[in-house]
Formats: sequence, C-alpha cells, structure tokens
Amino acid sequence: MNLLKNLFYVILFTIFTFTANAACKFDLNFGDDFSKIENKYGPALPAMFPEIQILPVQAIEICPNEKLNDIAAEYRFLNSKLASINLVALNDENNSASNKLTLMKYVKRNYGQFDTGQSEENFRGYHVFEKGSYFVVYQKTDGENNIIFEEIYISNNKYDKLLGEFYNSKEEEQSEDIKKNNEN
Repeated sequence: MNLLKNLFYVILFTIFTFTANAACKFDLNFGDDFSKIENKYGPALPAMFPEIQILPVQAIEICPNEKLNDIAAEYRFLNSKLASINLVALNDENNSASNKLTLMKYVKRNYGQFDTGQSEENFRGYHVFEKGSYFVVYQKTDGENNIIFEEIYISNNKYDKLLGEFYNSKEEEQSEDIKKNNEN
C-alpha cells in the first residue's frame, strides 16, 4: 500500500512539473481559423497582401512560464487559416534580447540541442528541428544597422508549402508588373 502511495506522489509530481514548465501554449493548430482567437487577442494587423493576416502577441501571454520578455509571438494566417507561428526577439540598438540568449535557450530547452560553435553569443545561422507533424526553424542573423534578427519559425509541411507558393506567386506578379511598367 505504501508503495502505491509513493508511486502516486511521484506520478503527480511528474505531471505537475511538466505542466508548470511546458513550452508555449499557442491556442491553435495549423489550419485552424483566425476567428478562434480573434476575440482573445483582437484583430490582426493589416498585411501587405489581403490574404495574409498577422496577429502579434507578447510571448509572455502564451508562454507565461518561459520568461520570454522582449519576445513577440506572431500568428501568421493565410486565407484566415493558421499557417505559421514565429517567435521574434525584439532587439534594440544594443541587441538586448538576443544578448540574453532567451530564444536560443528556449529552443534548446523545448526542441533540442544544436551546435553553436564555441560561443552561443556569436552563433549566426539556423537549425531545423523536425517534430512529428511540424517543424521548427531557429535562425539568428545579422540585420540592418547591426541589429540581430533572431526568430523561431514553426509550421508544418502543408502550410509552409502553401505560404511559399503564395509568396512566390506574389513575387512573380510584382516582377511582371515591373516588367510591364518598364516597357511603357
């Protein structure tokens, strides 16, 4: 009887520990409609194309136990269906968010370790994690005005392909428009 009681406490402790330290709870699955979270977070921001909706949320709202200060979460919808989620470091001119290694530590803790070379701070590049039906891309690069661009991109094969096809078609349309304008 005592063994069963101890086993119960161990299981309860394990469940509580994993729940308290769980990764972000994004509220949606890929393909879910925007309307499912519109009331919770408000309207999406206007995007360059009407087919795209971007809903920014402070990461601490959806990841309260992860200490993701200075990180934004962006839900990206294609034709009102969730196509990707990005977690983006909100860097200032001193790259404060990236210098804290917040996103890098988050991705290593939740998706797996990867080689950053001799210095995590100086790492530039990307790493892809395949997780069942979805994948995660961690990226850290130098951007304009020496501001580091650091993000985690989360999607699945279906919606990543749809996003890629959509953006490629828009680039082709713009290229054709430029070509026509130059001919005139």
